[in-house]
Parts: sequence; structure tokens; C-alpha cells
Amino acid sequence: MMTEFVVEHEFILPDDSQLFYYHKEALNLAKSIAEHIEIPWQIKLQPPPGDYNCSFEYASAVEEFINQALLDPNWKGDGLGFNRVSHHG
Repeated sequence: MMTEFVVEHEFILPDDSQLFYYHKEALNLAKSIAEHIEIPWQIKLQPPPGDYNCSFEYASAVEEFINQALLDPNWKGDGLGFNRVSHHG
């Protein structure tokens, strides 16, 4: 299982970071974001290490969210679960 999270100003990746994506649409979205916010990370496509089931419904919601955030930097989200961080344990 993989976990994705974003904590603003808490987890900063260096300029020489390499990001790997398992699906071409996710790769293209990541490249678009990197270009828009002018980050120099290397963004690459690679085969998944095992079974990988992409949820196109979830991916579409994430893309909508990101596009809205890029259009309006003051936008605080739409209440969907992927824009909140929580710890279960």
C-alpha cells in the first residue's frame, strides 16, 4: 500500500528530487503542476512494483481539485478526503 500526503511547509522536497508515477495520466498531471509552479523535480514514468489498480474516478477528482487550486491559490478545498491529513493509530 502507498500513502500520499501533503503538509504545507513541513515536508519540502529538494530541487534534485525524482518523482515516479505508475500511470501516464498521473505523470502528465504532475508535469503540468511542476511546470505551473516552476519546480525543477525530475518526473518519470515507471512500472509499478506490484499490482496497481488506478481509480480513474479518484484520479479525476484529484485532477479537478488541483486545477481549481492552481487557478485560485486562495481556494481552501472542497471538503474531499484527500485534502485533509489525519493519523489513525
